Amino acid sequence: MDVVGKFVLLGANLILSRFIWNYLRPPLKSFPEPFNAKLTNLWRLQVVFKGRCDITHNELHRRHGPAVCIGPNVLSLPDSTLINQVYSTRDPWAKSDMYNVNDSVVSGVRIKNLFSHQDEQWHTNAEQYQERLTGGEQSQNGYGDFLDRYIEAKGKMPDIVDENVVQMYLLSNIVAGSDTTASAICAAVYYVLKNTAVYNRLQEELRGTNLSTPPQWKEARSLPYLDAVMREAMRVHPGVGLLLERIVPRDGLTLSGGRFVPEGTIVGMNPWVVNRDSTVFGSEPDSFKPERWLPAEAEGEDDEAYQTRFSKMKSTDLTFGAGPRACLGRHISQLESYKIVATLFTNFDVELKTPDYEWEVTNSWFVRQKNIPVIIKERKS
Repeated sequence: MDVVGKFVLLGANLILSRFIWNYLRPPLKSFPEPFNAKLTNLWRLQVVFKGRCDITHNELHRRHGPAVCIGPNVLSLPDSTLINQVYSTRDPWAKSDMYNVNDSVVSGVRIKNLFSHQDEQWHTNAEQYQERLTGGEQSQNGYGDFLDRYIEAKGKMPDIVDENVVQMYLLSNIVAGSDTTASAICAAVYYVLKNTAVYNRLQEELRGTNLSTPPQWKEARSLPYLDAVMREAMRVHPGVGLLLERIVPRDGLTLSGGRFVPEGTIVGMNPWVVNRDSTVFGSEPDSFKPERWLPAEAEGEDDEAYQTRFSKMKSTDLTFGAGPRACLGRHISQLESYKIVATLFTNFDVELKTPDYEWEVTNSWFVRQKNIPVIIKERKS
């Protein structure tokens, strides 16, 4: 056998040995999984590449239960009781290397951002510098804009904020939240138009109220059915459709039932799975039902029971993530989406091109929709 053949054989043996080690190593071998997922991360890549891994993840958990191995060192954990532990506020778990794909490249230099940075000390420093900026000088027009603050931060904390970081901040301001907010608005419009009863009830509420044009945030958030529609649209169709990955810390993680997950294991929760927990959100969790966010008066639910149920749904909803690294822009995203949806259905009559039309959805981290043809007519007085 020539030298090349020997190297090929050696490489094949090393790969095979790695596959066998991934499959047999304890204790992850005790968790159910697709066979290929235990061998290599290529299974995960293939599922994501197909564009609807959220469907695959839900099917796996309905078949195998609350802990499924989806990679040689990756566990999917949709158990809502673990949210406060995995996404701990007091002692945050480190993000996995998955987030590196969100780094920015400025002048050939790879720059971490608030979303992709894995160093908790960096996040702490960033939060401290933000606190120091509070009450700083304002720009000439009387309002401190983002660029003013970034330049000020560069002068005060050059060890954290340099030219590249300032450019990264500005880029983040442009792109952050654009996909997810657009997804929430599209989802709300689509699901409302697919449900005639919801459409009629929402229009009745909006047009029975003397809203400003466009409505003020305080007006939009005070409308109970609009709030229920928006919460339900974001629950059924969250903007992110992959695991929010974290690395298990030194003491490990003990699951309900006593199974142990060792230090260094990557664990995470997929919002598309957690948001369909029937023990929290009630029956038919795959269905769009805004009424689940309202008091169940027909069933005799009193206010105390409703508030308890509502709080549990709200704290479980993983649409904007959880813990100290939850989406910083959730409030402005809600403001934009509530106001746009309220304005649209107040001032226009909207319908799908055909009532049975189905949109196209692709999940590649952000869950995007396309081909939603609608007919919009100005409201008749």
